[in-house]
Amino acid sequence: ILKIKSLMNNFSSNLELIFYEMGKNFEQYKNIRLSQATYYRLLLPIIIDTERIIYLDGDTITLKDLTELYNFNLGNNYVLGFLGLASWGLDYLGIKANNWINDGVILLNLKKIRDDNRTFNLLNITKRGIILKHDDNTVINYALYPNIGQLPLKYGIWNFLDILDVQKYSKHLRQKINISKYEESIKDPGI
Repeated sequence: ILKIKSLMNNFSSNLELIFYEMGKNFEQYKNIRLSQATYYRLLLPIIIDTERIIYLDGDTITLKDLTELYNFNLGNNYVLGFLGLASWGLDYLGIKANNWINDGVILLNLKKIRDDNRTFNLLNITKRGIILKHDDNTVINYALYPNIGQLPLKYGIWNFLDILDVQKYSKHLRQKINISKYEESIKDPGI
């Protein structure tokens, strides 16, 4: 821990490191691909006392200051993210969602989630025995539906090889990626 704190101080003196004991929450979802820690982000409205938060997966590369992203207009949404390949991911639960998002880079409106008592939805789904075909992605998209929106593409440039990859990816989405906006975003990506 001291080594981590020392490293953090090299970047900024106003960083804080807080550890939470998570117990055995979500142990039933531990599998070969994912650990139960994957689901800890569902507890953010409970354990973090702030209005909003940016959540980034560990395999995310940040290229710019995220202040603009943090201050992005959430509108009436609980969460903003990027269109995910599994846009059909809630069909089996009776929801035809155009805005299925991948939860690897998300901006969460923690205050609205708490104010509207949606934290219970996030946690209750994991206890109701619903099959989570897309793991934690299913939980976030189902529990926060329909108040889900999209972030600007510059905050979620995936590792596409070329524009053909983007077009192939876009074919699998219910709501298509605007190719010109993608081309603009890739010139100056944030994440």
